[in-house]
Amino acid sequence: MKNILFVDDEVNILNGLKRMLNTKKKVWHMVFVESGAKALEILQVNSFDIVVSDMRMPCMDGAKLLTTIRANYPRMGRIALSGYSDTQMILESIKATHLFISKPTDFATLSSAIERCLSIQSMVQDKDLCDFISGISTLPCLPEIYKKLVCELSSKEASIDSVGRIVELDIAMSVKLLQIVNSAYFGLAREVTSPTEAAAHLGLDIIKSLVLSIKVFEVFEDDVDVKKISKVFSRSQTVAKLAVAMAKEAGYGLNECNQLLTAGLLQDIGKLVICSYFPQALQAEYDAQANVDLTLLLELERGIYGVSHEQIAVYLLHLWGIPLPVVECVAHHHNSASLINFDALSLPDILYLSNLVESKKCGNNFPEDIDKSETFQEYIKQWQSVIT
Repeated sequence: MKNILFVDDEVNILNGLKRMLNTKKKVWHMVFVESGAKALEILQVNSFDIVVSDMRMPCMDGAKLLTTIRANYPRMGRIALSGYSDTQMILESIKATHLFISKPTDFATLSSAIERCLSIQSMVQDKDLCDFISGISTLPCLPEIYKKLVCELSSKEASIDSVGRIVELDIAMSVKLLQIVNSAYFGLAREVTSPTEAAAHLGLDIIKSLVLSIKVFEVFEDDVDVKKISKVFSRSQTVAKLAVAMAKEAGYGLNECNQLLTAGLLQDIGKLVICSYFPQALQAEYDAQANVDLTLLLELERGIYGVSHEQIAVYLLHLWGIPLPVVECVAHHHNSASLINFDALSLPDILYLSNLVESKKCGNNFPEDIDKSETFQEYIKQWQSVIT
């Protein structure tokens, strides 16, 4: 049975949550407390999988509570409940929160958010690794792109279109804006899969607050890391653009193309995590063995790091509430989910194929079954000219 902790200073709200979630009593053990202090007391003696906290509470607000929980219990899923007037509070809690939900909420929204967090926790089996990945709140940006964004936001002529175009150049910026705009707090009628569209929904004021006041973005400072990650960014952009071109030829519309563009941009987010947070000795060991077939790439990472960059990417994107069609594509960008039908290509198939085309162009070897497939070879040749 999973353990869920609810925190709200209003007794009526807690009672309402109890009634709303009554049907979950057989699968969840739920505890309801009236303050952040009481929540921290109970966490010292009991283990919980998820915490759902109100944001505006006396003495200790939700942002401070979730920040403390993140530091001491990183594996716990952290969900923020906030009223419609609490935009600033939401922004201030971004680094400590996985998912945001607006108040008042309903059974479907709240229960699905909790289920999402619970399902993610089984994706990485190693507890220490799970704690570590769950505790990541943001990812470093490339210094050049960050400076460009700050300069644009500081300008009197700043426009949301130019800001959106800059954001789309950076993996870390893109995923953070998508996390925020797709939260239930903003209550959009549909999921947003494009970083530029996410920027447009948030607007200049909120983005300025995130970047200039709250400083939600970190920056790569080591020159070696910057060069390494610049190559990752460049490859991701190439794959993303190629995937969109493939999707258009396959007859997909704008929404699906946006999903593929974002999936391509975010597919290697796990490499940012490894480069930013894993020991240099492990990175050196990986670099020494990295000239391998595509089939061995993820296996090599799991052997050295205990987890692949693909697993990290899916874990974080799912945890941060990125739309599932994007996460599904990322999950299969190195391995097709099924036998590919070239007459009816799925979005994950297209991202997988775009990675193969880019890899072949760089001189990497293909998996044996692909090398023996004439259909694959013809398809690869058709698209190689696009990235010449």
